[in-house]
Amino acid sequence: MNESRLQRIIDEFHATSAQQWLFRLAAAAAPLAALVAEAAAAGQQWPAGQVVVPVLALGSAVRPDTPTALVVIAIVVVHWLVSVDDIGTPWLPIAAVCLLAYHSVIALSASVPIGGTVPAAVIGRWWRNVVLAGATALCM
Repeated sequence: MNESRLQRIIDEFHATSAQQWLFRLAAAAAPLAALVAEAAAAGQQWPAGQVVVPVLALGSAVRPDTPTALVVIAIVVVHWLVSVDDIGTPWLPIAAVCLLAYHSVIALSASVPIGGTVPAAVIGRWWRNVVLAGATALCM
């Protein structure tokens, strides 16, 4: 890593708005919650996933404009399909809502510059759409 690249990372760290830090915290936590729901539904822990998913989730939270978020969602979904046999488990909607929140926060974070903030009206519409999509998925 050369000095100019390191300086750019430091500058981005200082320029990140409080709102972006909140989005990144939610982006890092949501796939972990989905992983916990998957472990509860399967009745067993997944040690490799407990390492891979948090690392990739942090990577996607730091750089939301990369395809890392897609990899995180794919890993959680594929492992769910492989390890959970009960399609009627109450953990399924919890995991689904966690992945919806993760996807939504990553998409919103990627659409805003590193130091920018999203206006309250946009967050209100975004929140309403996410709740509507989540409620629709839960009712199916």
